[in-house]
Amino acid sequence: MKVKTPRLVIMALFASSFCLAGVHSGLKEAIDNNDIKKAETLVKKMGVSDIYCPATLSWTDAQKIYGNYFIENPKKMGTKCDAEFVAAYDKIACTSKNEIPLCMERMRAVPVSEWQVYLDRIQKNKLHVGAESYKASETTKEKMTSSEKRECTGAIKAQKMLITQYENELQKGLSQDENFASSAAGVKFQYSADSLKEIVAKNEKNCRAGVKEVEKTVTKTISRNLLAPALHVLYKYLEGVINKPFEFNEKNRYLLASYLLLVGNDSEFPSEDSYIEKIKEAYSNTADVEDGLILESCRLYPRIDKKFQNQVELDLFSCEKTLGKYNVDCNQWSKELKIEVTPSVNGTNVISYRCNGINWVTLSAMEYELGPCDKERKNSRKIHEGNYYGCNGKEWTQLPSEIEYLTYGKPCDKSTENKTIKNVKKSTALVCKAGKWRFRMIDKNQVLVQSRQIGNHVWNVENVDVNIPNSFCPAQTGNEKHCQEYSRLYYYGEARNVCPTGWRLPTMDDVYDLNDAMASRAQASKNHFGKYPGAFRDNQGNDKQSMTINYFWLKGDEESLLAGKVFVVDSAESAMPIAVEESSWGLPVRCIRE
Repeated sequence: MKVKTPRLVIMALFASSFCLAGVHSGLKEAIDNNDIKKAETLVKKMGVSDIYCPATLSWTDAQKIYGNYFIENPKKMGTKCDAEFVAAYDKIACTSKNEIPLCMERMRAVPVSEWQVYLDRIQKNKLHVGAESYKASETTKEKMTSSEKRECTGAIKAQKMLITQYENELQKGLSQDENFASSAAGVKFQYSADSLKEIVAKNEKNCRAGVKEVEKTVTKTISRNLLAPALHVLYKYLEGVINKPFEFNEKNRYLLASYLLLVGNDSEFPSEDSYIEKIKEAYSNTADVEDGLILESCRLYPRIDKKFQNQVELDLFSCEKTLGKYNVDCNQWSKELKIEVTPSVNGTNVISYRCNGINWVTLSAMEYELGPCDKERKNSRKIHEGNYYGCNGKEWTQLPSEIEYLTYGKPCDKSTENKTIKNVKKSTALVCKAGKWRFRMIDKNQVLVQSRQIGNHVWNVENVDVNIPNSFCPAQTGNEKHCQEYSRLYYYGEARNVCPTGWRLPTMDDVYDLNDAMASRAQASKNHFGKYPGAFRDNQGNDKQSMTINYFWLKGDEESLLAGKVFVVDSAESAMPIAVEESSWGLPVRCIRE
Protein backbone atom coordinates (compact mmCIF):
# COMPACT_ATOMS: atom_id res chain seq x y z
CA MET A 1 0.00 0.00 0.00
CA LYS A 2 1.37 3.37 -1.05
CA VAL A 3 1.12 6.27 1.34
CA LYS A 4 0.69 9.70 -0.24
CA THR A 5 2.96 12.36 1.15
CA PRO A 6 1.21 15.71 1.54
CA ARG A 7 2.25 18.26 -1.11
CA LEU A 8 3.28 20.87 1.50
CA VAL A 9 5.62 18.34 3.15
CA ILE A 10 7.22 17.54 -0.20
CA MET A 11 7.75 21.24 -0.90
CA ALA A 12 9.25 21.79 2.55
CA LEU A 13 11.65 18.86 2.13
CA PHE A 14 12.64 20.11 -1.34
CA ALA A 15 13.28 23.63 -0.03
CA SER A 16 15.37 22.24 2.84
CA SER A 17 17.51 20.07 0.55
CA PHE A 18 17.94 23.03 -1.83
CA CYS A 19 19.23 25.28 0.97
CA LEU A 20 21.64 22.60 2.18
CA ALA A 21 22.86 22.20 -1.38
CA GLY A 22 24.12 25.80 -1.26
CA VAL A 23 27.10 24.99 0.98
CA HIS A 24 28.32 21.63 2.21
CA SER A 25 26.99 21.40 5.76
CA GLY A 26 30.14 19.76 7.12
CA LEU A 27 32.38 22.40 5.57
CA LYS A 28 30.19 25.18 6.89
CA GLU A 29 30.12 23.71 10.39
CA ALA A 30 33.92 23.24 10.43
CA ILE A 31 34.64 26.81 9.36
CA ASP A 32 32.02 28.28 11.70
CA ASN A 33 33.68 26.33 14.56
CA ASN A 34 37.12 27.46 13.43
CA ASP A 35 38.14 23.85 12.80
CA ILE A 36 40.44 24.72 9.90
CA LYS A 37 42.15 21.33 9.80
CA LYS A 38 38.83 19.56 9.33
CA ALA A 39 37.76 22.03 6.65
CA GLU A 40 41.10 21.49 4.86
CA THR A 41 40.60 17.74 5.00
CA LEU A 42 37.09 18.00 3.55
CA VAL A 43 38.28 20.07 0.60
CA LYS A 44 41.67 18.50 -0.21
CA LYS A 45 41.08 14.88 0.73
CA MET A 46 37.31 14.40 0.59
CA GLY A 47 36.86 16.41 -2.60
CA VAL A 48 34.31 18.93 -1.30
CA SER A 49 34.15 21.59 -4.01
CA ASP A 50 31.93 24.13 -2.25
CA ILE A 51 33.33 27.54 -1.33
CA TYR A 52 32.41 29.07 2.01
CA CYS A 53 34.22 32.21 3.16
CA PRO A 54 32.33 34.13 5.85
CA ALA A 55 33.52 37.27 7.62
CA THR A 56 35.04 35.15 10.43
CA LEU A 57 37.43 33.35 8.04
CA SER A 58 40.90 34.87 7.72
CA TRP A 59 42.81 35.03 4.43
CA THR A 60 45.56 32.83 5.86
CA ASP A 61 43.06 30.13 6.82
CA ALA A 62 41.31 30.47 3.45
CA GLN A 63 44.61 29.69 1.73
CA LYS A 64 45.09 26.63 3.95
CA ILE A 65 41.63 25.35 3.03
CA TYR A 66 41.36 26.30 -0.64
CA GLY A 67 45.00 26.66 -1.68
CA ASN A 68 45.38 28.89 -4.76
CA TYR A 69 41.69 28.76 -5.68
CA PHE A 70 41.12 32.52 -5.40
CA ILE A 71 44.48 33.33 -7.00
CA GLU A 72 43.61 31.16 -10.00
CA ASN A 73 39.96 32.29 -10.03
CA PRO A 74 40.17 35.92 -8.84
CA LYS A 75 36.62 36.89 -9.83
CA LYS A 76 35.17 34.18 -7.58
CA MET A 77 36.08 36.05 -4.42
CA GLY A 78 33.62 38.83 -5.18
CA THR A 79 30.79 36.38 -5.96
CA LYS A 80 31.41 33.55 -3.48
CA CYS A 81 32.55 35.34 -0.32
CA ASP A 82 30.98 37.64 2.25
CA ALA A 83 31.66 41.34 1.75
CA GLU A 84 33.43 41.46 5.14
CA PHE A 85 35.84 38.68 4.05
CA VAL A 86 36.62 40.57 0.83
CA ALA A 87 37.12 43.83 2.75
CA ALA A 88 39.49 42.07 5.16
CA TYR A 89 41.55 40.74 2.24
CA ASP A 90 41.65 44.19 0.63
CA LYS A 91 43.63 45.43 3.64
CA ILE A 92 46.51 43.11 2.66
CA ALA A 93 45.90 42.84 -1.10
CA CYS A 94 48.78 43.46 -3.54
CA THR A 95 51.56 42.48 -1.14
CA SER A 96 52.64 39.16 -2.69
CA LYS A 97 53.72 38.31 -6.24
CA ASN A 98 51.82 35.04 -6.34
CA GLU A 99 48.62 37.06 -5.70
CA ILE A 100 49.00 39.45 -8.68
CA PRO A 101 45.87 38.21 -10.56
CA LEU A 102 43.81 38.63 -7.39
CA CYS A 103 45.42 42.02 -6.75
CA MET A 104 44.40 43.27 -10.19
CA GLU A 105 40.87 41.90 -9.76
CA ARG A 106 40.45 43.79 -6.48
CA MET A 107 41.70 46.96 -8.19
CA ARG A 108 39.14 46.51 -10.94
CA ALA A 109 36.42 46.22 -8.29
CA VAL A 110 36.92 49.82 -7.10
CA PRO A 111 37.11 53.16 -8.98
CA VAL A 112 40.54 53.97 -10.43
CA SER A 113 40.62 57.14 -8.33
CA GLU A 114 40.83 54.87 -5.23
CA TRP A 115 43.81 52.80 -6.42
CA GLN A 116 46.54 54.64 -4.52
CA VAL A 117 46.59 52.26 -1.55
CA TYR A 118 47.14 49.30 -3.92
CA LEU A 119 49.75 51.13 -5.99
CA ASP A 120 51.75 52.00 -2.87
CA ARG A 121 51.86 48.31 -1.89
CA ILE A 122 52.80 47.26 -5.42
CA GLN A 123 55.62 49.77 -5.45
CA LYS A 124 56.85 48.83 -1.95
CA ASN A 125 56.86 45.08 -2.73
CA LYS A 126 58.04 45.51 -6.35
CA LEU A 127 55.18 43.36 -7.62
CA HIS A 128 55.41 44.92 -11.08
CA VAL A 129 58.96 43.71 -11.66
CA GLY A 130 58.97 40.37 -13.47
CA ALA A 131 60.81 38.36 -16.12
CA GLU A 132 59.78 36.31 -19.16
CA SER A 133 61.77 33.52 -20.81
CA TYR A 134 61.57 32.62 -24.50
CA LYS A 135 63.40 30.59 -27.17
CA ALA A 136 65.43 32.38 -29.85
CA SER A 137 67.94 31.56 -32.62
CA GLU A 138 71.50 32.72 -32.10
CA THR A 139 74.50 32.53 -34.45
CA THR A 140 77.93 31.77 -32.93
CA LYS A 141 81.42 31.02 -34.36
CA GLU A 142 83.39 27.83 -33.76
CA LYS A 143 86.92 26.76 -34.84
CA MET A 144 87.17 24.77 -38.12
CA THR A 145 88.89 21.45 -38.46
CA SER A 146 91.56 21.03 -41.15
CA SER A 147 89.15 19.21 -43.44
CA GLU A 148 86.45 21.89 -42.92
CA LYS A 149 89.01 24.55 -43.83
CA ARG A 150 89.88 22.71 -47.09
CA GLU A 151 86.16 22.38 -47.89
CA CYS A 152 85.69 26.07 -47.24
CA THR A 153 88.53 27.00 -49.61
CA GLY A 154 87.14 24.71 -52.33
CA ALA A 155 83.63 26.15 -51.95
CA ILE A 156 84.97 29.67 -52.33
CA LYS A 157 86.83 28.68 -55.53
CA ALA A 158 83.63 27.15 -57.00
CA GLN A 159 81.58 30.23 -56.03
CA LYS A 160 84.09 32.54 -57.73
CA MET A 161 83.89 30.45 -60.93
CA LEU A 162 80.08 30.77 -60.82
CA ILE A 163 80.38 34.55 -60.40
CA THR A 164 82.63 34.67 -63.50
CA GLN A 165 80.05 32.65 -65.44
CA TYR A 166 77.23 35.07 -64.47
CA GLU A 167 79.33 38.07 -65.51
CA ASN A 168 80.25 36.45 -68.87
CA GLU A 169 76.57 35.75 -69.60
CA LEU A 170 75.75 39.37 -68.78
CA GLN A 171 78.47 40.70 -71.13
CA LYS A 172 77.41 38.32 -73.88
CA GLY A 173 73.83 39.57 -73.65
CA LEU A 174 74.94 43.22 -73.70
CA SER A 175 76.97 42.64 -76.86
CA GLN A 176 73.83 41.46 -78.62
CA ASP A 177 71.35 43.95 -77.07
CA GLU A 178 72.32 47.20 -75.27
CA ASN A 179 69.10 46.99 -73.25
CA PHE A 180 69.80 43.46 -72.01
CA ALA A 181 70.82 44.66 -68.53
CA SER A 182 67.25 45.86 -67.85
CA SER A 183 65.65 42.68 -69.14
CA ALA A 184 64.49 39.91 -66.76
CA ALA A 185 67.47 37.66 -67.65
CA GLY A 186 69.96 40.52 -67.31
CA VAL A 187 68.61 41.54 -63.89
CA LYS A 188 68.78 37.91 -62.73
CA PHE A 189 72.46 37.48 -63.78
CA GLN A 190 73.45 40.76 -62.11
CA TYR A 191 71.60 39.96 -58.84
CA SER A 192 73.08 36.42 -58.69
CA ALA A 193 76.61 37.73 -59.21
CA ASP A 194 76.27 40.45 -56.57
CA SER A 195 74.74 38.08 -53.99
CA LEU A 196 77.54 35.51 -54.47
CA LYS A 197 80.19 38.20 -54.10
CA GLU A 198 78.81 39.07 -50.61
CA ILE A 199 78.79 35.40 -49.61
CA VAL A 200 82.34 34.84 -50.92
CA ALA A 201 83.67 37.91 -49.10
CA LYS A 202 82.18 36.65 -45.81
CA ASN A 203 83.38 33.04 -46.33
CA GLU A 204 86.91 34.14 -47.29
CA LYS A 205 87.17 36.07 -44.01
CA ASN A 206 85.97 33.04 -41.99
CA CYS A 207 88.29 30.67 -43.89
CA ARG A 208 91.33 32.82 -43.24
CA ALA A 209 90.39 33.02 -39.54
CA GLY A 210 89.67 29.29 -39.46
CA VAL A 211 86.16 29.70 -37.97
CA LYS A 212 82.65 28.65 -38.99
CA GLU A 213 79.21 30.13 -38.16
CA VAL A 214 76.85 27.82 -36.23
CA GLU A 215 73.14 28.62 -35.51
CA LYS A 216 71.75 27.44 -32.15
CA THR A 217 68.45 27.73 -30.26
CA VAL A 218 68.95 29.42 -26.91
CA THR A 219 66.72 30.54 -24.00
CA LYS A 220 66.58 34.31 -23.37
CA THR A 221 65.03 36.29 -20.53
CA ILE A 222 63.54 39.77 -20.76
CA SER A 223 62.05 41.98 -18.04
CA ARG A 224 58.26 42.32 -18.03
CA ASN A 225 55.83 44.53 -16.10
CA LEU A 226 53.48 42.08 -14.41
CA LEU A 227 50.90 44.83 -13.75
CA ALA A 228 50.79 46.07 -17.37
CA PRO A 229 47.00 45.51 -17.86
CA ALA A 230 46.10 47.40 -14.68
CA LEU A 231 48.58 50.18 -15.48
CA HIS A 232 46.97 50.61 -18.90
CA VAL A 233 43.61 51.15 -17.19
CA LEU A 234 45.28 53.71 -14.91
CA TYR A 235 46.77 55.43 -17.97
CA LYS A 236 43.33 55.75 -19.61
CA TYR A 237 41.94 57.30 -16.43
CA LEU A 238 44.83 59.78 -16.14
CA GLU A 239 44.58 60.59 -19.84
CA GLY A 240 41.01 61.75 -19.22
CA VAL A 241 41.83 64.13 -16.35
CA ILE A 242 45.42 65.27 -16.84
CA ASN A 243 44.45 68.26 -19.01
CA LYS A 244 41.40 69.27 -16.94
CA PRO A 245 41.92 72.52 -14.99
CA PHE A 246 40.52 71.58 -11.57
CA GLU A 247 39.78 67.85 -11.87
CA PHE A 248 43.47 66.97 -11.53
CA ASN A 249 43.55 67.19 -7.75
CA GLU A 250 46.12 66.01 -5.23
CA LYS A 251 44.79 62.46 -5.43
CA ASN A 252 45.37 62.39 -9.18
CA ARG A 253 48.85 63.86 -8.79
CA TYR A 254 49.81 60.91 -6.56
CA LEU A 255 48.27 58.47 -9.04
CA LEU A 256 50.30 59.99 -11.89
CA ALA A 257 53.52 59.83 -9.87
CA SER A 258 52.87 56.15 -9.09
CA TYR A 259 52.06 55.40 -12.73
CA LEU A 260 55.27 56.99 -14.03
CA LEU A 261 57.33 55.17 -11.41
CA LEU A 262 55.78 51.78 -12.09
CA VAL A 263 55.91 51.92 -15.92
CA GLY A 264 59.44 53.34 -16.14
CA ASN A 265 60.39 53.98 -19.77
CA ASP A 266 57.23 52.27 -21.06
CA SER A 267 54.87 55.18 -20.37
CA GLU A 268 52.00 55.42 -22.83
CA PHE A 269 52.04 59.22 -22.64
CA PRO A 270 53.80 61.05 -25.50
CA SER A 271 57.42 62.04 -24.99
CA GLU A 272 58.51 65.47 -23.81
CA ASP A 273 59.71 66.34 -27.33
CA SER A 274 56.30 65.38 -28.73
CA TYR A 275 54.61 67.88 -26.41
CA ILE A 276 57.08 70.57 -27.43
CA GLU A 277 56.18 69.98 -31.09
CA LYS A 278 52.45 70.15 -30.26
CA ILE A 279 52.91 73.47 -28.45
CA LYS A 280 54.97 74.89 -31.31
CA GLU A 281 52.35 73.82 -33.84
CA ALA A 282 49.46 75.30 -31.82
CA TYR A 283 51.21 78.63 -31.35
CA SER A 284 52.32 78.88 -34.98
CA ASN A 285 48.73 78.26 -36.16
CA THR A 286 46.77 80.49 -33.77
CA ALA A 287 49.32 82.63 -31.86
CA ASP A 288 47.88 81.05 -28.71
CA VAL A 289 48.06 77.78 -26.73
CA GLU A 290 45.19 76.51 -24.58
CA ASP A 291 45.91 75.77 -20.94
CA GLY A 292 44.76 72.17 -21.44
CA LEU A 293 47.87 71.38 -23.51
CA ILE A 294 50.14 73.35 -21.18
CA LEU A 295 48.68 71.65 -18.10
CA GLU A 296 49.11 68.18 -19.59
CA SER A 297 52.73 68.77 -20.63
CA CYS A 298 53.71 70.49 -17.36
CA ARG A 299 52.11 67.83 -15.19
CA LEU A 300 54.09 65.14 -17.00
CA TYR A 301 57.28 67.13 -17.49
CA PRO A 302 57.58 69.93 -14.89
CA ARG A 303 60.62 71.50 -16.61
CA ILE A 304 59.27 71.40 -20.14
CA ASP A 305 58.90 75.21 -20.17
CA LYS A 306 62.67 75.60 -19.70
CA LYS A 307 63.43 73.03 -22.39
CA PHE A 308 60.96 74.74 -24.76
CA GLN A 309 62.59 78.11 -24.16
CA ASN A 310 66.09 76.68 -24.84
CA GLN A 311 64.99 75.02 -28.07
CA VAL A 312 62.74 77.72 -29.49
CA GLU A 313 64.30 80.76 -27.78
CA LEU A 314 60.82 81.98 -26.84
CA ASP A 315 59.59 82.53 -23.28
CA LEU A 316 56.05 81.45 -24.13
CA PHE A 317 54.71 79.88 -20.92
CA SER A 318 55.61 79.07 -17.33
CA CYS A 319 54.73 75.72 -15.77
CA GLU A 320 54.81 77.26 -12.29
CA LYS A 321 52.33 80.01 -13.21
CA THR A 322 50.03 77.77 -15.23
CA LEU A 323 49.86 75.05 -12.59
CA GLY A 324 49.48 77.65 -9.83
CA LYS A 325 46.52 79.18 -11.63
CA TYR A 326 44.53 75.99 -11.03
CA ASN A 327 46.05 75.04 -7.69
CA VAL A 328 43.08 76.25 -5.63
CA ASP A 329 41.44 73.56 -3.51
CA CYS A 330 37.67 73.10 -3.49
CA ASN A 331 36.31 71.81 -0.20
CA GLN A 332 33.68 72.62 2.40
CA TRP A 333 35.71 75.60 3.60
CA SER A 334 35.94 77.16 0.13
CA LYS A 335 32.32 76.45 -0.83
CA GLU A 336 30.78 79.24 -2.96
CA LEU A 337 34.25 80.63 -3.75
CA LYS A 338 34.31 82.02 -7.31
CA ILE A 339 37.41 82.63 -9.42
CA GLU A 340 38.09 83.80 -12.95
CA VAL A 341 41.00 82.53 -15.06
CA THR A 342 42.36 83.18 -18.53
CA PRO A 343 42.62 79.66 -20.05
CA SER A 344 45.42 80.25 -22.59
CA VAL A 345 48.88 81.78 -22.85
CA ASN A 346 47.71 85.10 -24.30
CA GLY A 347 44.80 85.47 -21.88
CA THR A 348 42.19 86.84 -24.29
CA ASN A 349 39.22 84.93 -22.83
CA VAL A 350 37.99 84.50 -19.27
CA ILE A 351 36.32 81.43 -17.73
CA SER A 352 34.56 81.58 -14.37
CA TYR A 353 34.46 78.73 -11.86
CA ARG A 354 32.62 78.13 -8.59
CA CYS A 355 33.39 75.68 -5.80
CA ASN A 356 30.31 73.67 -4.80
CA GLY A 357 32.06 72.24 -1.75
CA ILE A 358 33.37 69.18 -3.62
CA ASN A 359 34.31 70.14 -7.19
CA TRP A 360 34.87 73.25 -9.29
CA VAL A 361 32.08 73.83 -11.80
CA THR A 362 32.17 76.11 -14.82
CA LEU A 363 29.90 79.15 -14.72
CA SER A 364 28.41 81.08 -17.60
CA ALA A 365 28.70 84.86 -17.52
CA MET A 366 25.12 85.04 -16.22
CA GLU A 367 25.73 82.38 -13.55
CA TYR A 368 28.79 84.28 -12.42
CA GLU A 369 26.66 87.38 -11.87
CA LEU A 370 23.56 85.64 -10.48
CA GLY A 371 25.30 82.87 -8.63
CA PRO A 372 24.83 79.13 -9.16
CA CYS A 373 21.52 77.42 -9.86
CA ASP A 374 21.31 74.03 -8.17
CA LYS A 375 18.90 72.01 -6.03
CA GLU A 376 19.61 74.12 -2.96
CA ARG A 377 18.59 77.30 -4.83
CA LYS A 378 15.55 75.88 -6.62
CA ASN A 379 12.75 78.48 -7.05
CA SER A 380 15.10 81.35 -6.18
CA ARG A 381 14.89 84.37 -8.49
CA LYS A 382 17.06 87.30 -9.49
CA ILE A 383 17.09 90.30 -11.81
CA HIS A 384 20.00 90.63 -14.24
CA GLU A 385 20.43 93.52 -16.67
CA GLY A 386 16.75 94.40 -16.43
CA ASN A 387 15.54 90.85 -17.13
CA TYR A 388 13.86 88.42 -14.74
CA TYR A 389 15.34 84.96 -14.04
CA GLY A 390 14.24 81.95 -12.02
CA CYS A 391 16.25 78.91 -10.93
CA ASN A 392 14.63 75.56 -11.72
CA GLY A 393 17.25 73.60 -9.80
CA LYS A 394 19.52 73.11 -12.83
CA GLU A 395 19.84 76.40 -14.71
CA TRP A 396 18.63 79.99 -14.74
CA THR A 397 15.71 80.54 -17.11
CA GLN A 398 14.44 83.92 -18.24
CA LEU A 399 10.92 84.74 -17.10
CA PRO A 400 8.53 86.56 -19.47
CA SER A 401 7.32 89.24 -17.08
CA GLU A 402 7.48 90.63 -13.58
CA ILE A 403 4.41 88.74 -12.41
CA GLU A 404 6.04 85.40 -13.28
CA TYR A 405 9.12 86.62 -11.41
CA LEU A 406 7.21 87.59 -8.26
CA THR A 407 5.26 84.30 -8.18
CA TYR A 408 8.09 82.01 -9.31
CA GLY A 409 7.81 78.62 -7.64
CA LYS A 410 4.30 79.33 -6.36
CA PRO A 411 1.72 77.55 -8.52
CA CYS A 412 -1.68 79.02 -9.31
CA ASP A 413 -4.25 76.27 -9.82
CA LYS A 414 -7.55 75.03 -8.42
CA SER A 415 -5.96 74.24 -5.07
CA THR A 416 -4.73 77.83 -4.68
CA GLU A 417 -7.70 79.65 -6.23
CA ASN A 418 -8.18 83.08 -4.58
CA LYS A 419 -4.92 82.71 -2.66
CA THR A 420 -3.33 86.12 -2.07
CA ILE A 421 0.34 87.01 -1.78
CA LYS A 422 0.56 90.34 0.01
CA ASN A 423 3.27 92.83 0.80
CA VAL A 424 4.96 92.79 -2.60
CA LYS A 425 6.64 96.19 -2.24
CA LYS A 426 4.11 96.66 0.66
CA SER A 427 1.56 98.18 -1.73
CA THR A 428 0.92 95.39 -4.20
CA ALA A 429 -0.68 91.98 -3.84
CA LEU A 430 -0.94 89.01 -6.18
CA VAL A 431 -4.17 87.04 -6.32
CA CYS A 432 -4.66 83.62 -7.95
CA LYS A 433 -7.63 83.82 -10.33
CA ALA A 434 -8.63 81.19 -12.90
CA GLY A 435 -5.16 79.66 -13.07
CA LYS A 436 -3.26 82.96 -13.32
CA TRP A 437 -1.64 85.26 -10.83
CA ARG A 438 -3.03 88.80 -11.12
CA PHE A 439 -1.83 92.10 -9.65
CA ARG A 440 -3.90 93.98 -7.10
CA MET A 441 -3.05 97.39 -5.68
CA ILE A 442 -3.18 97.70 -1.89
CA ASP A 443 -4.50 101.20 -1.17
CA LYS A 444 -3.69 103.25 1.90
CA ASN A 445 -6.61 101.67 3.73
CA GLN A 446 -5.04 98.22 3.06
CA VAL A 447 -7.91 97.40 0.67
CA LEU A 448 -7.22 95.42 -2.50
CA VAL A 449 -8.11 97.43 -5.62
CA GLN A 450 -9.06 95.51 -8.74
CA SER A 451 -6.19 95.76 -11.26
CA ARG A 452 -5.40 94.27 -14.66
CA GLN A 453 -2.60 94.13 -17.20
CA ILE A 454 -3.68 96.23 -20.20
CA GLY A 455 -1.10 96.98 -22.83
CA ASN A 456 2.28 97.55 -21.25
CA HIS A 457 1.04 98.42 -17.76
CA VAL A 458 -1.05 97.23 -14.83
CA TRP A 459 -4.00 99.59 -14.36
CA ASN A 460 -6.61 99.94 -11.65
CA VAL A 461 -9.88 98.88 -13.27
CA GLU A 462 -11.92 100.50 -10.51
CA ASN A 463 -11.61 103.93 -8.94
CA VAL A 464 -9.63 104.36 -5.73
CA ASP A 465 -11.63 105.07 -2.57
CA VAL A 466 -9.27 106.50 0.07
CA ASN A 467 -10.86 109.03 2.42
CA ILE A 468 -8.29 111.79 2.80
CA PRO A 469 -8.85 115.47 3.63
CA ASN A 470 -10.54 117.46 0.81
CA SER A 471 -11.73 114.27 -0.90
CA PHE A 472 -15.49 113.87 -1.24
CA CYS A 473 -18.35 111.81 -2.58
CA PRO A 474 -20.61 113.27 -5.27
CA ALA A 475 -23.27 115.31 -3.41
CA GLN A 476 -26.06 114.29 -5.79
CA THR A 477 -25.58 110.60 -4.94
CA GLY A 478 -26.88 111.10 -1.46
CA ASN A 479 -24.22 109.90 1.02
CA GLU A 480 -20.74 108.46 1.55
CA LYS A 481 -21.80 104.92 0.69
CA HIS A 482 -22.19 105.96 -2.91
CA CYS A 483 -18.44 106.66 -3.16
CA GLN A 484 -17.97 102.94 -3.75
CA GLU A 485 -20.71 102.86 -6.39
CA TYR A 486 -19.84 106.01 -8.31
CA SER A 487 -16.36 107.15 -7.18
CA ARG A 488 -14.68 109.23 -4.55
CA LEU A 489 -13.59 112.54 -6.07
CA TYR A 490 -10.35 114.45 -5.54
CA TYR A 491 -8.92 117.79 -6.55
CA TYR A 492 -5.60 117.48 -8.31
CA GLY A 493 -3.51 118.45 -5.31
CA GLU A 494 -4.97 115.60 -3.28
CA ALA A 495 -5.00 113.18 -6.25
CA ARG A 496 -1.21 113.29 -6.39
CA ASN A 497 -1.05 111.70 -2.91
CA VAL A 498 -3.60 108.93 -3.36
CA CYS A 499 -1.49 106.25 -5.15
CA PRO A 500 0.68 104.15 -2.76
CA THR A 501 4.39 103.48 -3.16
CA GLY A 502 5.08 101.60 -6.37
CA TRP A 503 2.03 103.05 -8.09
CA ARG A 504 1.46 106.47 -9.73
CA LEU A 505 -0.94 108.60 -11.69
CA PRO A 506 -0.93 107.72 -15.40
CA THR A 507 0.75 109.97 -17.97
CA MET A 508 -0.40 111.03 -21.42
CA ASP A 509 1.89 108.39 -23.00
CA ASP A 510 0.23 105.75 -20.85
CA VAL A 511 -3.11 106.90 -22.21
CA TYR A 512 -2.03 106.35 -25.80
CA ASP A 513 -0.73 102.86 -24.93
CA LEU A 514 -4.01 102.08 -23.15
CA ASN A 515 -6.04 103.32 -26.08
CA ASP A 516 -4.15 101.08 -28.51
CA ALA A 517 -4.57 98.07 -26.23
CA MET A 518 -8.31 98.62 -25.78
CA ALA A 519 -8.86 99.10 -29.50
CA SER A 520 -7.32 95.70 -30.22
CA ARG A 521 -9.23 93.96 -27.40
CA ALA A 522 -12.60 95.74 -27.57
CA GLN A 523 -14.47 92.93 -29.26
CA ALA A 524 -13.02 90.19 -27.08
CA SER A 525 -13.45 91.96 -23.75
CA LYS A 526 -15.80 94.90 -23.90
CA ASN A 527 -15.73 97.37 -21.04
CA HIS A 528 -12.68 95.62 -19.58
CA PHE A 529 -11.29 98.91 -18.28
CA GLY A 530 -13.88 99.29 -15.57
CA LYS A 531 -17.50 99.43 -14.55
CA TYR A 532 -20.01 102.21 -15.17
CA PRO A 533 -21.51 104.56 -14.03
CA GLY A 534 -18.83 107.11 -13.11
CA ALA A 535 -18.95 110.51 -11.40
CA PHE A 536 -17.09 113.86 -11.47
CA ARG A 537 -17.38 117.56 -10.44
CA ASP A 538 -17.26 119.93 -13.41
CA ASN A 539 -15.69 123.38 -13.60
CA GLN A 540 -18.98 124.93 -12.48
CA GLY A 541 -18.95 122.97 -9.23
CA ASN A 542 -21.71 120.60 -10.34
CA ASP A 543 -21.46 116.95 -9.31
CA LYS A 544 -22.49 114.65 -12.15
CA GLN A 545 -22.60 111.02 -13.03
CA SER A 546 -22.20 109.33 -16.37
CA MET A 547 -23.30 105.96 -17.66
CA THR A 548 -20.88 105.99 -20.59
CA ILE A 549 -17.77 108.03 -19.65
CA ASN A 550 -15.08 107.63 -17.00
CA TYR A 551 -12.98 110.64 -16.06
CA PHE A 552 -9.85 110.45 -13.91
CA TRP A 553 -6.70 112.39 -13.26
CA LEU A 554 -3.45 112.15 -15.23
CA LYS A 555 -0.09 113.32 -14.00
CA GLY A 556 0.34 117.04 -14.82
CA ASP A 557 3.22 118.57 -16.77
CA GLU A 558 4.97 120.71 -14.15
CA GLU A 559 7.10 122.57 -16.71
CA SER A 560 4.06 123.98 -18.50
CA LEU A 561 2.29 124.52 -15.15
CA LEU A 562 -0.76 122.59 -16.27
CA ALA A 563 -2.74 121.53 -13.25
CA GLY A 564 -3.56 118.09 -14.59
CA LYS A 565 -5.17 116.17 -17.37
CA VAL A 566 -8.31 114.17 -17.48
CA PHE A 567 -8.78 110.87 -19.27
CA VAL A 568 -12.05 110.02 -20.98
CA VAL A 569 -13.22 106.47 -21.72
CA ASP A 570 -16.45 106.30 -23.67
CA SER A 571 -18.63 103.33 -24.55
CA ALA A 572 -16.50 102.57 -27.61
CA GLU A 573 -13.47 102.07 -25.34
CA SER A 574 -11.53 104.97 -26.84
CA ALA A 575 -9.36 107.40 -24.87
CA MET A 576 -8.14 111.00 -25.09
CA PRO A 577 -6.43 113.39 -22.70
CA ILE A 578 -7.77 116.93 -22.18
CA ALA A 579 -6.45 119.86 -20.16
CA VAL A 580 -8.41 121.02 -17.10
CA GLU A 581 -7.97 123.56 -14.35
CA GLU A 582 -6.84 122.24 -11.02
CA SER A 583 -9.05 124.39 -8.82
CA SER A 584 -12.34 123.68 -10.55
CA TRP A 585 -12.49 119.95 -11.28
CA GLY A 586 -13.04 117.07 -8.93
CA LEU A 587 -12.20 113.72 -10.53
CA PRO A 588 -11.67 110.07 -9.59
CA VAL A 589 -8.21 108.52 -9.33
CA ARG A 590 -6.91 105.41 -11.03
CA CYS A 591 -3.31 104.35 -10.47
CA ILE A 592 -0.84 102.61 -12.73
CA ARG A 593 1.92 100.33 -11.49
CA GLU A 594 5.45 101.72 -11.65
